[in-house]
Amino acid sequence: MKKILATLFMAVFSFMNSQTNSGTLYFKDGTSKKGLISSPNEIAKGKITFKDENNNVKEIEVSEIEKLDYGFFPFYPIQNNKYYLLTKKIIDDPKVKLYVYQSVDRTDYMGLYNTRNTIVADTYVYFIEMDGKKPEVISSWYDKGITVFVKKANIKYILKYFKDKCPKMADAYKNDEIKFKDNPTPFIEYYINNCSKN
Repeated sequence: MKKILATLFMAVFSFMNSQTNSGTLYFKDGTSKKGLISSPNEIAKGKITFKDENNNVKEIEVSEIEKLDYGFFPFYPIQNNKYYLLTKKIIDDPKVKLYVYQSVDRTDYMGLYNTRNTIVADTYVYFIEMDGKKPEVISSWYDKGITVFVKKANIKYILKYFKDKCPKMADAYKNDEIKFKDNPTPFIEYYINNCSKN
């Protein structure tokens, strides 16, 4: 099992850090192109380097792209401030969509007696898309896990976001009908099942 996980990690690490990867671009106008595409780490500033099957290279604006597919699941580019994040869609409902951006940063340092240590810091940013508006941040947390303070802040923001869209959500949370662990999915599912048809 450990060998399988190590192999999987190395494959993902190699994918994220290679300059280009084979895949398909899906444009907002409904067309698509197959070829070599910039890796997720190269796309943040809004440009995609694309090489087609005839080895023609061109730069494409990320704003023209609906999604990118590298072969295992599609990424959806979302602009957060001046940078683009490649996200995975985890809820796709006619009334609401939820995306997640995840990154894993590994920092190596030398400890006592020249021992090598690694710090792993995770980043999770969740974006919600509703009412025809651009996706916006609904929840986020960093480092090794969600703290009590960050958890309370996330819950407060989510309930505020849905205050007018789903007034009974706050009471449902207080009555333990909604359980929050580390992401907003239970709140979104509650909205879909109880408020989206209003």
